[in-house]
Formats: sequence, C-alpha cells, structure tokens
Amino acid sequence: NADRTSLEKLLAEQAAEAKRLEAELAPRVVALLNSLQGLSSAKPGDNRLFQIEDELLSLGAPATPLMVGVLDPGTRASSASRFLSTRIASLLCEMPTTPITGKLIEIANNGTDKGRRSAILVLGTSTEPERVGQVLGKLFRDADLGLELPALRALARLGGPHGQEALKQALTGTTDVTAEALAALAQYGIGDSMPLVR
Repeated sequence: NADRTSLEKLLAEQAAEAKRLEAELAPRVVALLNSLQGLSSAKPGDNRLFQIEDELLSLGAPATPLMVGVLDPGTRASSASRFLSTRIASLLCEMPTTPITGKLIEIANNGTDKGRRSAILVLGTSTEPERVGQVLGKLFRDADLGLELPALRALARLGGPHGQEALKQALTGTTDVTAEALAALAQYGIGDSMPLVR
C-alpha cells in the first residue's frame, strides 16, 4: 500500500510538472504558431518557415499539447489555418507524441476531414502501436469515412499486427487500396510482410 501511495504521488508530481512546463511554454509556442500561420503565403523553401519549425521541434514533447490544438482547422478554415494544420502535422510526426495520443485519437475519430487526415498521419508515427493500431484499423475498415488510404499508410508505417492485417486486407481490395498497400510496403519496407505479396 505504501508503494501504491508513493507511485500515485510520483505520478501526480510528474503531471504537475508537465502542466507547469506547458504553461511556461505557452506564450512562446503560441507566438511561433502565429508566426508560422502568418507565413502561409510564403514561397516553399522560405528560410523563415524552417527557423520557426526548428524552434518548435526543439521544444520537444512538452510543446505538443499546445501544438495539437491547431491540427484540426475546423469546417470553415481559412487557407492559412489549413496551411498551419499541414505544417504542424509534419512537425508532430518528428516529435514524441505520447502526451497527446488521446487527443490525436479523438481528432482521428471525430474531427473534420482535414483534421482526421492530419491526426491519422501523426498516429502512424506513434510509439504506442497496440493502442493506436486498434483505432487506425477501425478507420481503415470503415469505408464510409473515406479514410482507408491514409489509415492504411499510417498502419503500414506503424507496423505490428494491426498493420499486417490491414495490408493483408488491402492486397485483396480495390485497385486504389491495393496500389496504396503496395506503395506503403515499398516505402516502409516489406519486413515480415513478405508472405503477403507472394
């Protein structure tokens, strides 16, 4: 019982520290997000974009809860909001996202089409393949959502049994889905998927 109490205390202290750090980072992250969105009409390769993105990346996992809020630009999104969503999705793919896995799953299940696609992209880089694989597998199997292809690519990148099952289904599916499965296998490696393509 003493071990449980000390573990609960440790977890509470870690949660409080994460909240403190998030509050400390909030003004800087918000300023960087606003600056990035302001560059939505910048030419590709504009050095200012890379400087802002590098700074966001350097802030690491503590910044991700502040960044995930712009992943879903909403139903009446401006082109600047869609631009920001796309750029942040790419950045989150390079960052530890464990602190925001729940929020990513929520967006993947309930967001706008753009938000869902962005969240699915990021979930494909998760370090929680069992938890995330179940969600992505469900999105892949629900043809009515129109998210089969991004979910398949994310599952292939994630790997594991959910990815294997989706690839197996995809290789016997429609032409578009089969082509995406083969592209995913080519991009992320065949590994233990070799029996699927024989």
